[in-house]
Amino acid sequence: GQFRRDRNEVSKLGTGGRFAMAWAQLLQQLWFGADTVFSPIKVKRQIGSLPGSGNQFEGFLQHDAQELLVFLLDTLHEDLNLVKRKPYFVADEGVNNKTVANLAAESWSKHLKREHSMVTHLLQGQLHNTVVCPHCKYRSNTFSPFMFLPLALPISVDSVVFITVVRLYRSSSGVVRLVQTRFAVSVRLRASCKEVRERLIRVAGIPEHSDLWLLAMQEGRFV
Repeated sequence: GQFRRDRNEVSKLGTGGRFAMAWAQLLQQLWFGADTVFSPIKVKRQIGSLPGSGNQFEGFLQHDAQELLVFLLDTLHEDLNLVKRKPYFVADEGVNNKTVANLAAESWSKHLKREHSMVTHLLQGQLHNTVVCPHCKYRSNTFSPFMFLPLALPISVDSVVFITVVRLYRSSSGVVRLVQTRFAVSVRLRASCKEVRERLIRVAGIPEHSDLWLLAMQEGRFV
């Protein structure tokens, strides 16, 4: 289909369209092939020699999936990039009192004059960066294209402690019975005894005004 017309055979950052062809054949087989088993050997050979990868994906060792995805999409983009000669543009920081919307539109228009493929339209965007001088209050607005957005995983500030609750039951005949139940309670790293008690009451289903004692044990002794 269209990818054949979009092939860029002159880009030094791509494979001359070879990877795009191999990828298209893979998708054709997966979606419309009549065979129940398919070996993607052509794609594997192309992946082994992706531009800029240093042939690190050539063998069968385990690699980072996100790193491989970066090389795959970058190569696919260059193989389908409609721009054969990329012009040079000077960054515009909004010194002419342009609105942010106008700056964003102009920045994206310049980006498409250098990077224009189906990968660009489907998977790329741009980030808005604003820097304000604390002295003169000069404001600089810039836009930078992106294909991946790394997100930091939140660091848990809670700690899980295991608490054994000993319940005392007294029968009508006066016989005392002790029942032990262990609970995993999530509390802040520097939580007070009051916070631990309140969290334990909710987790264990203990009545609010119960006579509840918190005791810590170390090496079989109360501390």
